[in-house]
Amino acid sequence: MTPKGGIRPHKRFSVQATRSEVLFVDYILEHLNIKGRAGIIVPEGVIFRNDSAYKELRKKLVEDGLYAVVSLPQGVFAKPGGKGNVKTSILFFDNQLAKKSDEILFVKVENDGFDLGAQRRKIDKNDLPETLAILDAWKNGKKHLPVEASAQAGESTLALWVKKEKIAESGEYSLTSERYRDVAAVKNEKWPMIELGKLIKLNFGERITKHGNRGTKYPVYGGGGESFRTDKFNRENDYLIARFAMAEHCVRYVPEKFWLMDSGGTFSVKSEYQDKLSKDFVGKILLQRQEEIFMCARGGAQKNLNIDHFYEIKIPLPPLDVQNEIVEQIEAKENSIKHAKEIIKNLERETLFWPVA
Repeated sequence: MTPKGGIRPHKRFSVQATRSEVLFVDYILEHLNIKGRAGIIVPEGVIFRNDSAYKELRKKLVEDGLYAVVSLPQGVFAKPGGKGNVKTSILFFDNQLAKKSDEILFVKVENDGFDLGAQRRKIDKNDLPETLAILDAWKNGKKHLPVEASAQAGESTLALWVKKEKIAESGEYSLTSERYRDVAAVKNEKWPMIELGKLIKLNFGERITKHGNRGTKYPVYGGGGESFRTDKFNRENDYLIARFAMAEHCVRYVPEKFWLMDSGGTFSVKSEYQDKLSKDFVGKILLQRQEEIFMCARGGAQKNLNIDHFYEIKIPLPPLDVQNEIVEQIEAKENSIKHAKEIIKNLERETLFWPVA
C-alpha cells in the first residue's frame, strides 16, 4: 500500500523514510564503493529538520563519508518569477578522506556571481572561487583561510571547521553552520550570553473566526501568513513568532496594525531588563536565527513550538547603546537591500517592453 504522498517507504537500506530527499541521499550513500565520492545538492530541510528520519540520515552522514557542507544562497535554483525558491546546500562525500579527520568543513556561500532576480545578471561579488580553494585545500588536509580572515583566530566569513563529536553531542546532528558559528563566537565574546527566558516573555494572541469577524482594515495572522482581514486589531508593529503549525520561516516582522491569533505570539521585555534591552535588538536576532528556532519545534506532521527549548536559546547582551547602534546598522542594510530589489524589479519590468530589433 502506498502511503499519503505517493512514495513507498524505503526499506532496502539503513534509513527508513518516506521523504524523497531522504531516500535520495540514502540511496546514493548505499551505492558508493569504498573509494566512492559524491556531491549531492539537497533542500535545506535535510540539513536541520528534526524528524527522526532526517536525524538518522544526518547521523549516518557524519559517521560515514561526509567531509564538507556548502550552503548556497537562497534562490540559486529558483525558476523565473521566483518559483521554487528553496534554499539548498551541497553535501560532499569521500569515504577515504572523511576517515582522515575528526572535523567537517562548513562553507557559507553568500554570492555566486549573479544577482537573485529572474534575469540572474552578473555581479562583482562571487564567493565560488574562494570556496573552491577552501575545498581543494581541505581535500589535502589543510585549512585554507581567505586573505581577510584572521590567521591568528583561525576564523573566516566563509569557512568553519567543526568537530564531529560537537555535531553529535545534542543528538540532532544539525548540519547548519550558523549553529556552530555562534558557539565558536562565544569563546571570544566580550558580552555575556543570556537565555531568552530570562530576558523576554512570549505573549500569545486571541483566536477569532472568519464568521462574524470579516472586515477590510487589518490582517489576521497566526503562525504563518495572513489568513483573512478584520476591522479590529490587538498588535501593532511587532515581531511574530509561530506557535502552532510551524514552518521553517517561523519569525516575521509585521509593520502595521494586525490581529494575532493564539497560534502565534509576540514578546515583551521583562521588567528587570527594561532599561538594559532593546526589543528591536532581540527581534533582529530572532529574524536571523529562524533555523535554530524552528529546531525548537516538536511533533510529527504538525510542528509546534517547544517553549522551554525556545527560552533556552542564548543571545548576547551588549550595552544598550551598542544594541541601538547594531539595530541602526541592520536597518540601514535592510533598506539598501529593499531599494536594490525595487530597482531590479523595475528593470525587469522595463525589459518586457523593450522593442525587439
